[in-house]
Amino acid sequence: MMRRVTRKASAAGCAIGTMLWAGGALASPVQDTMGAFGLLGVWADSCAGPAAGNNEYATYSASPDGTVKLVYSNAPGEPGNTYRWEDAEILGPHFMWVKGVFLGDGLEQYSIVERQGDRLRVWSNIDSSGRVLVERGAFPGGGAPAWSEKCGG
Repeated sequence: MMRRVTRKASAAGCAIGTMLWAGGALASPVQDTMGAFGLLGVWADSCAGPAAGNNEYATYSASPDGTVKLVYSNAPGEPGNTYRWEDAEILGPHFMWVKGVFLGDGLEQYSIVERQGDRLRVWSNIDSSGRVLVERGAFPGGGAPAWSEKCGG
């Protein structure tokens, strides 16, 4: 026996399907981009040792608000420097541009990160005051950001 589907039932089915599809969306564009680049997860100068002054850990995680949170930690249990990344664009196989806010001072950050396999470093960083923090993989006053390795795959 064949049942007749009314317009009301059909519209209700479409509405429920749309809600289920929208509810199934787990990531935002910035989360998708950072995930595709392989950035989400934990990175450290050395994954073999604990977070310490000479072994910084960086944790990139998807936040419920659609952004990506980055927390730098230099000691277990210590609150670290926290960033909220709101936009990202893959520039090529080894570089990605990200835009967000450093929550410590509220200044916007414009960064380029470089990834070579399971190694990562900041290539460039300028804040919204115009201050250059990293340029071409080096600090303006000398030295360079350390390469981090991906922890746990």
